Amino acid sequence: MQQVVGYAGSDTFIDLAISPLFMGQYGNARRISCDVHGSMNNWHETDPAHYQKSTEYLLNSLSYGWWLDEMYNYNDADHIQFGNYYYDSGNNAKLFDGTDPAQPRIWPENYNRARVTSSVLTGVYLISDDYREPALRERAEKFLQNPEINKVARLGRSFRPVNGDTGFKANNMYVLNDGRTTYLAVFNFDKAARSFRIDGDRIGLSGRSTFRELWSGKSFTSYGNASITVPAEDAVIYKIS
Repeated sequence: MQQVVGYAGSDTFIDLAISPLFMGQYGNARRISCDVHGSMNNWHETDPAHYQKSTEYLLNSLSYGWWLDEMYNYNDADHIQFGNYYYDSGNNAKLFDGTDPAQPRIWPENYNRARVTSSVLTGVYLISDDYREPALRERAEKFLQNPEINKVARLGRSFRPVNGDTGFKANNMYVLNDGRTTYLAVFNFDKAARSFRIDGDRIGLSGRSTFRELWSGKSFTSYGNASITVPAEDAVIYKIS
């Protein structure tokens, strides 16, 4: 690896595979999960090991590996894809090839928003799609050019989970404290809208706080604890001051 780094030079971004856990001296980033294809959740009830390639799968890796950004500059949350994959009846991810009219060409917007948010939480974007397809280009333009969202990604830091043991599944809430500003991301993996209670003490808030949601721009004020509702299979991210 020392030879590889020497050949690459200091102007090359070196992104290590998932396999080498403690090799931070040789790379700028390390991938923290296997492939993530952009669905919100493809939890497999009878075979958890078959739980793969979804935003929740990626966030399971962040739930237990957020601390690795102390070893690498960035936790790499895999390439953002807005479409090009679908799931068959056996929960296997398949590449869109145009042969079956039932194959979705692009994921729903709520899935896309959650997927981009999940990458923001690790502080690095990698983007990969077939942009010959106009719908994918339009979706990328919509979700990758939000200045408030991109500003959070530029912090280059991983959010930490708010809660603890979640088993195979992922945390719903993640927090990052940046000086006097706190960022909170909340994911709803369920197929119906869900309410979440925000414990101010648990995320480092006290007194009066203003919550501004960065995708919608909507704001509210809270004293200590708060309650929010996240639409089905979607995500929100708040800047709290």
